[in-house]
Amino acid sequence: TDFENAAFAIFIVLVSRVIVAFDLNFYTAMSKVDENMDTAHERDSVTEGRFHFRKNIFHRATNGRTAQSFVCSQGHMHHPKWSFKIDSLREDEDPDATEMMSIDTIINGTLLTDD
Repeated sequence: TDFENAAFAIFIVLVSRVIVAFDLNFYTAMSKVDENMDTAHERDSVTEGRFHFRKNIFHRATNGRTAQSFVCSQGHMHHPKWSFKIDSLREDEDPDATEMMSIDTIINGTLLTDD
């Protein structure tokens, strides 16, 4: 319906603004993308399959910076109401590392544990 199309279009705009605002990095090696595509073509892969996904989508983009103001495509200046420092990788970790995750884990995340 027209309502569903409009809702989907607005959702995509909001997702893209979040990606730009947080300066997220979803780059993945093509070999991993090929493996993900093979997994995705299997039956019930959305509930049973595990896919390669970046361990840290913040690291490359931020390098320990805090959130900054940005200008959207309409030319409006946006000032984030949040401010946090993203610097969770240890020196010996690969910033481009991926791990196998279910779709549920990719979308909803995991609980943080105090190690």
